[in-house]
Amino acid sequence: MKNGRILYLDIARSLSVLWIVGYWHLREYCRVKVAFYGDGHITDVVLGLFMLLSGFFMARYQFADFWPSVWAFYKKRCKRIYILYAISAVTLYLIGFNPGIGCLVTTLTATSAYIPPQPNTLWFIAMLLSFYLLTPFLWHRKTSRSLLRMLGVFVLFFLLRWWQGSVDFRFFWCFPLYCAGLYMGKNEHLMEVLLKDGVAVVSAIALTAILYVFSRASVSLPMQYVILPFGIQLVLYVSRYLALLPVDGLVGKIAYGSMCAYLFHRQVYMLLMWVCAQTGVADIPVWLFFASFLTVCIAVSYTIQYCYDKIIGSRT
Repeated sequence: MKNGRILYLDIARSLSVLWIVGYWHLREYCRVKVAFYGDGHITDVVLGLFMLLSGFFMARYQFADFWPSVWAFYKKRCKRIYILYAISAVTLYLIGFNPGIGCLVTTLTATSAYIPPQPNTLWFIAMLLSFYLLTPFLWHRKTSRSLLRMLGVFVLFFLLRWWQGSVDFRFFWCFPLYCAGLYMGKNEHLMEVLLKDGVAVVSAIALTAILYVFSRASVSLPMQYVILPFGIQLVLYVSRYLALLPVDGLVGKIAYGSMCAYLFHRQVYMLLMWVCAQTGVADIPVWLFFASFLTVCIAVSYTIQYCYDKIIGSRT
């Protein structure tokens, strides 16, 4: 741990954002098709991991006096995330990536997971913001009651989807993972259990078997529910060993700008594509395309976060 941060969790978060912005979304701008079997499953795993870690980090907040603490929690989340999120939503609307005033409204109000239409890319942060709103009511006082509240919220939205069909189906794997992160944050010894060698071996065998079965047969069960527990565990396990390497400087910078990278990578890539079109630079090697675009994205994201923190007087 350094400066109150846990290095292997920063590595896990950095790997997640690099996969999303450096491969999954960046490939859409590449002149050749880039894909391989299982890349969609990896995307589910890293998004699930990011959701679990978000819940884990929120577990440090206490709501003993409740309403004053809740108000302070909301103000901090607004200051740390919502303002940048709103800027991203508006700019994506202006450049036509998420067209339609209805989409902009549901995005800005963080209701898109429950009231369509849902925005491209920002759907994940919109859903996460709605979980932040629920957090003070999900976890305070007795653990047993908190678990019942989580189950109650899950059942409520399940019934809403069954009744109206408007709830985003991704809610039903994102919300349990966020709640699991909250629970593990309150009981940190559980994270150590996930990092045991024996658990990693079981996860690797199980994940291999699951992917093999799904590749050989038509199975209707949603993949997220069977691969996420094992995939998330393996990423955390690998991240812990990567933390033994001298990578803390680089990882710290990537993790620091990770939220801005997710919020603004579309804008950066579309601008870079415009620059390439204007300058006639189009036929470049695929590896150089990925390396250069991702490098610029990470640098710009870090700069945005740094400047924003200077403005609000914080770098935590």
